[in-house]
Amino acid sequence: MAFRSLHVPLRSRPTKPYIPRQTANTREPAHLPLHRRLLFPYDPPDKPVPPLINGDSSDLVPINERLYHLIALLLRAYVLSWYPRFTRDRTLLPHIHQSILRPILAPILTEIHDDPERLCEFLFDLPTLLSLHVETYWSARAAVASGLVGQEGAKVTLAEEIGKAYHARLPLLSVELVCATTDEPGSGFYTLSPLYLTSLSDAVLRLYLPTSEYGSDVERLMTREVMGRSVLGSVGNKLGQPSFWWSIGLKYLGEPASASKSLKSALIESETSFSATTARLFTRLWTIVLLIWIIVTWILAAVPSAPPIEDKYRGIADSWLHLARAALGVDGRAGLERPPWARRLVWYSVEMVTGLLAPILDRLLPHLVKTRVLTHDTALRIIDLLEQILFPLDGHADSSPVVEPTYEESKEMRRRLDRRLGELIPSSAKAIFCPTSREVRAILDPLDHSSCNAHLVGMILDASIAAVVPNLVVKHATVNTDEDHSDSQEDVKNAEEIVDLDDPILASLDSG
Repeated sequence: MAFRSLHVPLRSRPTKPYIPRQTANTREPAHLPLHRRLLFPYDPPDKPVPPLINGDSSDLVPINERLYHLIALLLRAYVLSWYPRFTRDRTLLPHIHQSILRPILAPILTEIHDDPERLCEFLFDLPTLLSLHVETYWSARAAVASGLVGQEGAKVTLAEEIGKAYHARLPLLSVELVCATTDEPGSGFYTLSPLYLTSLSDAVLRLYLPTSEYGSDVERLMTREVMGRSVLGSVGNKLGQPSFWWSIGLKYLGEPASASKSLKSALIESETSFSATTARLFTRLWTIVLLIWIIVTWILAAVPSAPPIEDKYRGIADSWLHLARAALGVDGRAGLERPPWARRLVWYSVEMVTGLLAPILDRLLPHLVKTRVLTHDTALRIIDLLEQILFPLDGHADSSPVVEPTYEESKEMRRRLDRRLGELIPSSAKAIFCPTSREVRAILDPLDHSSCNAHLVGMILDASIAAVVPNLVVKHATVNTDEDHSDSQEDVKNAEEIVDLDDPILASLDSG
C-alpha cells in the first residue's frame, strides 16, 4: 500500500531573502527619542534640535539631550496623565515647549553656563541653610520635650508637635499647614504652599515671556498651574519625604554589612593579640601621616593656580564648620546628655587648625568648586540622579505613579542607613563625637520629619531661585538711610509689578 508523502518539496517552500545581521554601528534606531516624539512630533528626524544651552563646546550636546529627555519625562508624567481625558490633541506639549519652556529655560541655563559664579555662591550658601535647619529642629525638639508646645483638647502626634514648634521658630511663606481632618483643626503637617508655587511660576512667566504670550488669562492660569502645582509641587513634596534622603544615603554609601559579618569581625578583633594590635596601630598612624603628606602636597600644587582671594569668599570654611558643629552636637542636643569636655576640646582644636589655614582655604575652595564641581560631568550626573529619583522605572515602562515606601519601609531604610553610617565613621572619631548608637542616629534625626523637611526645601527653593533668577529678588539695604530707604521702596515696587498680588486669579486660588 502506497502512502502519499505529506512533506512539501524544498523547492516549493517560500524562501525569505537573506538579511545581513546589523551590528551596533549599522542598526537603525527602533524609534525616535522620547523628546522628539513629544516635543517635536512634526519635525523631520534629521532636523537638529535647538539647544537649550548655547555654546561652542561639544560637551554641551549630551547635556542638551539629557535635559530634553528630562523635560519630556516631566511633561509626560504631569501633563499627559490628565490632558488626554479632555482631548486627543497632540499639539499641547510642543506648544508648551516652544512658547513657554524654551523662552524661559534657554536664557537661564545659558547665563548659568556662561557665568557659574552664581551657582558657586549658592553651593557655599547651602551649609548655612542646613545648619539653620539642624539648629531649628533641635530647638523645636527641646520645646516639645519641655512641654512648651501643645494644644489643649487636640489629638496631636509628636511629629505634628515638632512641626508646629519648628514653624513657630522659622515661619516661611512657602510653607503652609495641611490639616489631616476637619475635626482637629490644629493637627496636620506642613508642606509647600501651592499658592506660593503658583505665584512663583507666575512671576517667572511674567519676567521671561513676551506680552503677547502672557496676555491670555486662560493660558496663563493653565501654564502656571502646571509649573507650580504639578512640577514644583510634586518635586518639592518628594524632596521633603524622609524616605527620599534615606534612599540617597543608601545609594551613595552602600548597604550595611550583615549581622553575621559584623559579629565575625568583632570576634576576630577580640581574639587578636597585643602585638597584632600594636602593628595595626602603627599601620593606621603611617596611613594618617601618608594621607596628610598627600593632602599638603596637593594643596601646595593647587594653590598657585588658584586666583586671588575675593572679599565675598573670605571665611568660607566657617559655614561648613558651623554645620558640622550642629550636626555632631558639639554644644549638645535636646533630649540627650551634655557632650563631654573631650568632644569640645577636640572640636576647638579643629577650629583652630582651620583658622590657621583660612587664607589658603578662602583661595582654594572656590577655585576647586569652579574647576572640579561645576563641570559638564557633574551636570550629567545630576540629571541622571533626578531621573532615577523621580522616575525609578527609567521613565519608559509605565506612566502610572510609583508607589511610595510605607512608614515601616521608610523606618527600615533609616535603620540600615544608621548602621551604614556607624560603620563608615572612623573608630577614633566615633569614640569622641558619637560613642553610642543613639548619637549616631541623632546625626540623621533632623531629616526624619516631613514638616521640618518642607521648610528646608522651601529655603533651598528660595536660594536657588535667587541664584538662577536674581531679578526676582528684592535687595534690602543694610544701612537704613533716606537714600537706601527710597531704593528699597523702588525694589519693592518692582517686585510687586512682577508678582501682581491683586490678581483676581490668585485671589480665587487663595480663597479656594
